[in-house]
Amino acid sequence: MFLVLAHYGDQLARSVYDRLSEKHGADNARLLTSDDLALGTRWALRHEGQRMRTEMHFADGAQLLSDDITAVFNRLRFTTMPNFAESSEEDRDYAVMEMHAFLLSWLAGLKCAVVNHASPRSLGGDARSRAEWLLLAARAGLAAQAMRFATSAPASR
Repeated sequence: MFLVLAHYGDQLARSVYDRLSEKHGADNARLLTSDDLALGTRWALRHEGQRMRTEMHFADGAQLLSDDITAVFNRLRFTTMPNFAESSEEDRDYAVMEMHAFLLSWLAGLKCAVVNHASPRSLGGDARSRAEWLLLAARAGLAAQAMRFATSAPASR
């Protein structure tokens, strides 16, 4: 099974899913949004010694074991928890961070190929600022645009 993880409306992810479905059959590919993972999936997580195994049960009755996942194309950047929309900000933030940690752990524990590995900063890879990219480019010996940081505070003398 090929999984494509994306936010709602991600056209690139949809194109990848369509190509995987054409090439490997519709039963061997699945597109899941962050809302699907939070609301439409019932999870079972088992630790068997040093091995982690997950079962995903979907709203349509299908189920997927982590051992049956061939590859994951991950376009998620963050998780959403729409069922906490009416909760207090503290509860909503807590739920989002718990789901982020769960998905981070799940993606890290998969034994298959994962395109765009999750990191603590972002579920879809290490989200770097422009300044970080410029610094990395300069360290690698690439031409990089200079960047100046300033504040509006008066300079002390």
